[in-house]
Amino acid sequence: PMLDLKTFLQQHHVSDVLTSRPVKCISNEIKVEDALKMMEQNHYLSMPVLKNGMVLGLLDVLDIVTYAFKVSQDEVSFEQLSGFDFESMNGVFKQQTVENIINLTGKNSFSMSQNALLDDLVKFFADGHHRVPVHDDTATIVNLVSQTDLARYLTQHKSVLGEIAERPIVSSATPNLLKVHTTDMMIQAVFLFYMHKVSALAVVDTEGKFYGSLSASDFRFFTDFTDLKLSVQSYLNKQNLGPPLSMDATTPILAAVEAIVGAKMHRVWVVEAGLPTHVFSFTDFMKALK
Repeated sequence: PMLDLKTFLQQHHVSDVLTSRPVKCISNEIKVEDALKMMEQNHYLSMPVLKNGMVLGLLDVLDIVTYAFKVSQDEVSFEQLSGFDFESMNGVFKQQTVENIINLTGKNSFSMSQNALLDDLVKFFADGHHRVPVHDDTATIVNLVSQTDLARYLTQHKSVLGEIAERPIVSSATPNLLKVHTTDMMIQAVFLFYMHKVSALAVVDTEGKFYGSLSASDFRFFTDFTDLKLSVQSYLNKQNLGPPLSMDATTPILAAVEAIVGAKMHRVWVVEAGLPTHVFSFTDFMKALK
């Protein structure tokens, strides 16, 4: 008989989903500048930070990029950002330890046992977490598991998805209300990430048509605050970022998830008549599975 999804998720464990990737942890005392270099060299989007062998939290590139706003005493408005003092920010910021940044983000330290049920992992990811450190029976961090790992695993066992597989993505997608223009400055885009706690923004051209997207992963080569002086279009060109995935609202969920996994992306944009109306991310997929 066909396994239903709930049973499947309660019979399989985090260890079933893990890929063999080396996990690099960093010390809480490392300077942000050095952490960024390590992340850039290894193409990491986040790294577990350890203090006395315990996980303090995950250091995420977007946390670092939005740090400037967390410490700013002034109420900043979108319009005022062009006067931002990037040079002094670079100086202050690069001397910070990663522990300071983690404490500011308010993300609780958390790691998950490799023996945890996939059911628990789905719920954790449905809350918007993108990855989590995994520990073994001796509480040693042995791996990281990401939304992508779980999504890939579920596409390999697609029969358990049942009717969810055929639902149109628009039924689970998030309406896209935030847009950044190609001519906006990158600092303005980062401000939107910070204010609205999103992990992706649609980029539109001067006519409001879909041009591309900016997401947390587009900061993996971020090493200097002066990059934020660039226009969004210049930044995207400099990073040589390919076009994002876009699909029709009626695309079935399974087809969308397989395409996102295959393209090594995290989301697909629903574009109608050239306008980005919705975004369907792995978080939305996990919510549909809950």
